[in-house]
Amino acid sequence: MNIYTSVISVLFHFIRAWRWPILFGAVIVMAVVVRFPYLPNGHIDEVHTIGRALKFIYTGDLNPHMFQHPTGTMYISFGVNILALASMSRDVGGRPGVSGAPPLNLIQKEYPNPVTVSAFDGPGSKWWDLFRYRVRLVFLMFVPMQICLLWYIGKRLDLLSPALAAGIFLALCPANIQDSVYVSVNNTTAFFCLLTAAFAAYFTCRPPADRIWQWLFRMGVMSLICGLAVACKYNAGTFLLIPMVFGVMTLRYLQNGKQFIPEKCAAAFIVILLSMSVGFTILCPYWYVELNRFIQEVLFQVWYFKVGHKDYNTFIPGLDLSNISQSMLFINLRCLADQYSWTAILLTVVSIVYLAWMGFFKDPRYEKILRVLIPVFVASVGFFILMTYQAVFFARNFTIMWGCWFLCCAASWWFAAKTFLERRKVENLTFYANLILFAITAICLFKALWLDVWLEPNREWWRVLD
Repeated sequence: MNIYTSVISVLFHFIRAWRWPILFGAVIVMAVVVRFPYLPNGHIDEVHTIGRALKFIYTGDLNPHMFQHPTGTMYISFGVNILALASMSRDVGGRPGVSGAPPLNLIQKEYPNPVTVSAFDGPGSKWWDLFRYRVRLVFLMFVPMQICLLWYIGKRLDLLSPALAAGIFLALCPANIQDSVYVSVNNTTAFFCLLTAAFAAYFTCRPPADRIWQWLFRMGVMSLICGLAVACKYNAGTFLLIPMVFGVMTLRYLQNGKQFIPEKCAAAFIVILLSMSVGFTILCPYWYVELNRFIQEVLFQVWYFKVGHKDYNTFIPGLDLSNISQSMLFINLRCLADQYSWTAILLTVVSIVYLAWMGFFKDPRYEKILRVLIPVFVASVGFFILMTYQAVFFARNFTIMWGCWFLCCAASWWFAAKTFLERRKVENLTFYANLILFAITAICLFKALWLDVWLEPNREWWRVLD
């Protein structure tokens, strides 16, 4: 065996052993590369994240004195703003006692009031644009972190193929690309929602909680993380369905079985509520200090989303058969289809019905996997229904569910393919199921991102509305 054959053999074995980290790493690189050119653009909504966090730095007052927008991302941005300002020290140059000034002084001089929309509406001064760019660069990392969480869930549940497909969909999702290239509350929320699912996968792979304190502890941890998500975006409260459904599905493992069900449910409800409140308070610490303002402004947000804008982005909540094209159900489904095609939505429905028909959900081999996928699917559907019964449409609102939703869809296709092939006693079952899964992924992405856009150039109407 010559040296070239040896090198090729070693390289082959290395790639085979590390194929999943390499593949997920490639997806992460792809996700960053497709977003990188759009980072300089920004968005006026950064006034509620970068702007508010900069005001904390200017004044030293960490109370935002406003709660129409959740404060979680403001406090995360507070730390990132400091890092961005520190990284600009060499860029601004100068020398103490000779010339120039620190980055913070330069920016504060140019923008003494960082919570005005005009400061974020288009390009600004050289240092202002560089500062915002550096902050966006850090927040962009929430997308790779979500892909890492998908890898973790896939590794824990032996769902690496569906997790990789979900990562590809997330990396190339047009609505997520548009929303992740500026400092948005949605990507931080999405990270915490997917982190909740990751903890569900972790607890599922641990020995069953046979004591009630273990059962409550697991729901408490997931609820605390959901509280962090709610502190970044109020409607992420629907993802509390993950610990709730997870708790119901694992209740039977307790030592005393079905005894004291009402007491256990009451204890679970109290733990979930308290844990969520703790998580929420970590990233929204002043809500109880200004409780009256907090309640009023949260209720204003509810009213605003229920009735809509004066003359744009406003549709008919739910489904109106007399005007389907203006119904929120159709609008939301259309937005969903724009990310991965109507074909993918139809395949997901067909796959779930087929799996139910074949008894998949009662198969003990998949019990652990279903303990994660069912709560995540229920939470994603719950969020979609919540969005359907609002009057205001923004595609960016769906960012918080993309990772969870794509994972459930890809898993349904993969298991449907495996079940179909298994009944026909096909050899190399996993290989062919993977082949079918990634063929579907490629076809849906080609159709959604190229074919449909070519057939209907104005198809991505939500880009203008967002």
